[in-house]
Amino acid sequence: MMIQLECLTGFSAVVDGNNYSKPGGTDFQSKKETSERSLPGGMNRFVFSYGLGGGISFVTAKTYDPEDPWSNSRIRTNYLKPCFSSNLRIGYAPSEKFFICWNAKSNFFREILSSEPGNTEWLAGGGAGIGILFFPYGADLPLYMTGQFGYSNLFKGFQLDINNFGTEIGIGAGYVILNNFSVELSMQLGTSEKSYYDGSVRNPLIINFTLNYIFWKPKKT
Repeated sequence: MMIQLECLTGFSAVVDGNNYSKPGGTDFQSKKETSERSLPGGMNRFVFSYGLGGGISFVTAKTYDPEDPWSNSRIRTNYLKPCFSSNLRIGYAPSEKFFICWNAKSNFFREILSSEPGNTEWLAGGGAGIGILFFPYGADLPLYMTGQFGYSNLFKGFQLDINNFGTEIGIGAGYVILNNFSVELSMQLGTSEKSYYDGSVRNPLIINFTLNYIFWKPKKT
């Protein structure tokens, strides 16, 4: 059944059981389809994402007791260090609800200890591994949840140190604010430890916030 409505202003609309349209050729159905295409999930899609931001690194330093240098006992001190963060994902979407990716996260902060006294440099803490992004609500609410499992590392600058590898677990949540951008809050738990002459440093917890650019292969229509 079709009903035509018309008022004195000249506006007219056609309503049937399946669709509603108005002048300009825009309808609710096409809006929904456009919204669904704006998500980075989708059958057979290649996905690339890179984000930058900042956060807080929880750092633990263990140093030898200066009053008893011959003892194996160490003094443990905890620090909160601001950090610059990056978030890289390369993956594939087997369905519209989630995609699987290689996820690498790095967080740069000033080192606590130094091999050269008085000359502190930047340390990079973080890791990489297999990650999953899941969109539980679809296009109506483009909120997503993340999970990651892989290795952690703690090294100086960009000099990857094979002696400092550990295990990392990461979780987080994000929101697609525009077609190609999202904001994300994540937490990383790692076991890597970097050794120095007079002690060692661990970076067991990192919390960061990133703005991410997302590129994906468009869905074929």
